[in-house]
Amino acid sequence: MRKICLFALVLGMIVGIAPTLNAAVISGTEPKISGTAFDATINGFINSAFTSAIASANTTLAKYDKQNDLATGFANANIYSAHAGTLQGYQNYDLFAISTGVMLGAQAPSVDPSYYDKIGQELEKKGDLYAGLSAGISFVNVGINAKFIMDDLYLNFKFGKVSWKPVEELDVNNTLIGIGANYALIREHGMGWGFLKWRGLSLGTGLIYHKSEIVYDAKIDTQTQHFNTGDMGGGLYFQGDVVVDPTVAIGVTTYSYTIPVDVVTSVQLLWLLNLTLGAGVDFSYGKADIVLKSAGDVAVENTDTNIPGAYTFLPGKVSIDGSTLGERPYFIRPKIMAGLGLNISVVKIDLQVIYYTMSGAAVGLTAGIVW
Repeated sequence: MRKICLFALVLGMIVGIAPTLNAAVISGTEPKISGTAFDATINGFINSAFTSAIASANTTLAKYDKQNDLATGFANANIYSAHAGTLQGYQNYDLFAISTGVMLGAQAPSVDPSYYDKIGQELEKKGDLYAGLSAGISFVNVGINAKFIMDDLYLNFKFGKVSWKPVEELDVNNTLIGIGANYALIREHGMGWGFLKWRGLSLGTGLIYHKSEIVYDAKIDTQTQHFNTGDMGGGLYFQGDVVVDPTVAIGVTTYSYTIPVDVVTSVQLLWLLNLTLGAGVDFSYGKADIVLKSAGDVAVENTDTNIPGAYTFLPGKVSIDGSTLGERPYFIRPKIMAGLGLNISVVKIDLQVIYYTMSGAAVGLTAGIVW
């Protein structure tokens, strides 16, 4: 659990510096003074300090030239979390199944748990990481025994849509729509005087649409440049600090269409526990866009002058140019699945784990009624 929480935290940090995507460049306009007899001279010094501050900010961000791997990681994670609300281990029900659930998908650079202790250093070193995080929520997943069409056929529909703000700087919107079909290749069999029941073997497929939108207000270190006009005549001077705040709003939008093909089996133990195993392939199409919008400003602070009279500043602004658009998830993703569930009469609770090749995974929790 500690590693999962740490990974989520670090991914937040990755998104936090993602304004450097795709050769992002920080630019803008400097503040300007008015109301003194030396406006032109002072504004020249302000402009010089502003130019230096912007150059310093761009130098800091230069190592993060492109974030294509990060965008691909988010696209893949979006697919992994699309299986939310699925009761994989309870095939062969008589009439219907209704469930709800959540799933967290993650694309990681490595399966080694110790890697996450140094993921921050890896990002600073490389400037980009094949990593991503996505959550899927299914408010309702309704399945029916479609024996009126064909024996051993089961059809389902699921839907979920949620907007939430987990922290002040983060807005999340998720939409999940899916249809599915399962066919019982082998029906369930009781074994061991009722202590053990094999739920048979099921083949499943379908189509899932999942869209995730994340908007994150990211703070980049402010850049401060001091200026001092020196003697402008008569011993009059003006000095201060030009402070550039390159805060940006980062929008990460991912969508995917996924066709899963799964083979699943499960065993019920002691009427209470349910163990699930399965394997399959996800065929996916989609993309991830990371778009930047400036949310920072430029100001002159800590001023000191002996020029008589009042003066005012026209504030400056910061602009960010750079986005990563159209990164695609991998089309074919093999996977293996496992689950541990509680079987309390018609009430089912299932903890699911899906592992994808190339260090991808999803963890989900589903609760429902099977009749």
